[in-house]
Amino acid sequence: MVAAYKRNRDLAAELLRTRAGSFVPTAGAFYLWLPTSSPEDGTTLAKRLVTEHGVAVAPGPTFGPSGRYALRLSLATTPENLTEGINRIIRSGVLTDSSNTFELAPRADVVASLTKKES
Repeated sequence: MVAAYKRNRDLAAELLRTRAGSFVPTAGAFYLWLPTSSPEDGTTLAKRLVTEHGVAVAPGPTFGPSGRYALRLSLATTPENLTEGINRIIRSGVLTDSSNTFELAPRADVVASLTKKES
């Protein structure tokens, strides 16, 4: 099971790094944090992703105020479903602009606080 999560984490990281820009890497978790570039909070975005794009993510605010402008992507699925889900999220346009680096993301304060939780 650990190997499957690691494989999916590496797959998701590569897809997000090359196509979407920002994400918060995790060392041993079965999820990734996705900072957003939208003025809408994570709860609103998560609802929009499931209703308009058919992809489910956990809204960041569920995990505390530092997740207000973030989404949590589960890695507990098949590589095929993960790839399709990430592609749908990218097409939705809610993620931080790919021209930005992680450190220059519009919500760097949120990203920093989420990263501290992972440590």
